[in-house]
Amino acid sequence: YIKLTGLTNVDPLAALLYVRLLNIFFSACTAALLMLFGRKLHSYKAGLIAAALFLMDPYVQRINRRNMLETLAMLCVLLGLYIFFTYRPHLKVRQRLGSGVAFGLAVLTKEPMFLELFVLIAYVMLFRRSQLRDIVWVAAIACVVYLPYPVWAVAMGQGNSYLSYKLYG
Repeated sequence: YIKLTGLTNVDPLAALLYVRLLNIFFSACTAALLMLFGRKLHSYKAGLIAAALFLMDPYVQRINRRNMLETLAMLCVLLGLYIFFTYRPHLKVRQRLGSGVAFGLAVLTKEPMFLELFVLIAYVMLFRRSQLRDIVWVAAIACVVYLPYPVWAVAMGQGNSYLSYKLYG
């Protein structure tokens, strides 16, 4: 982003402030997606309430004022959930792909987002057994999206560092 926007030769503090614009964009997208998700699950009013609660949340305000990865990671998780839950009874191939890519990008952004995918898997296994095939595809696609990162670390000769950081970091 810094190279694409020509911020490489700018004062580092100014570049940091410009990068905040990304978080503002991701946060606005998250609020809009929450509104759509709430509308799809219940009503337009529920969607507006969800978006308003998100925008007023002190934690959200804190992470969006800083250059933290949680904003993008949760946007990707929410997008994956939106795609997964708004199409019933089964997902089409492009919907499986969209949800899986969204979860994979969330994990690439912030690896603890694997927990979000595990919760979705558990939910489907307990309450939506008719979508077992869908969740298997979504999880597999998410893993395929994430897989180039550890493969790259091993190919660059950093496999031991990667594993020790992931296991003990």
